[in-house]
Amino acid sequence: AGSEAPRKIVIEVEPGPISTVRAVDLRFAEPMNSDAAAERQRQRVLRRWSLKPEAAFTQSEWDGAKNGGLRILQRNRYPTARIADSQATVLADENRVDLKVEYDAGQPYRFGALELKGNERYDAEGIRNIARIPTGADYSEDELLDAQQRLANSGYYDSAFLTLDTENSDPQYATVIAQLRE
Repeated sequence: AGSEAPRKIVIEVEPGPISTVRAVDLRFAEPMNSDAAAERQRQRVLRRWSLKPEAAFTQSEWDGAKNGGLRILQRNRYPTARIADSQATVLADENRVDLKVEYDAGQPYRFGALELKGNERYDAEGIRNIARIPTGADYSEDELLDAQQRLANSGYYDSAFLTLDTENSDPQYATVIAQLRE
């Protein structure tokens, strides 16, 4: 409070050896776990899991591995997939880490009708033909982005943005909403 200098605190840290992954336990909640049609996606998540046993464990690699698996699920059939549970158990005395992730894919989605918003001057059926949303097919982020690109490249719109309505639609016939600006 007076003329004394502020106190100085020095902390020295000696990092120990880098911890490595001992085990990885990836799980999928029902109905995905027993869905034969989802087998390819489950296997893709397992094959592409980036934080394998014996790899150095870092928080950024852990986050990247979990999110990478989630993105594989969200790109096809399961746009509402989420990480239901994740845990990294650090065995400090052994410098090892056990990893566990459970993915909840949610319901599989299929494309439904295309709903146009912002379309005023152009024939709605012609615009649907340009977009070519594969109604009835399993949801695919690539298919959605391709349709969006076709609309953007058509010359009819300044911008086109497509989304799947996962909140107000039946997953077996989910509405695709096209936000268009002429």
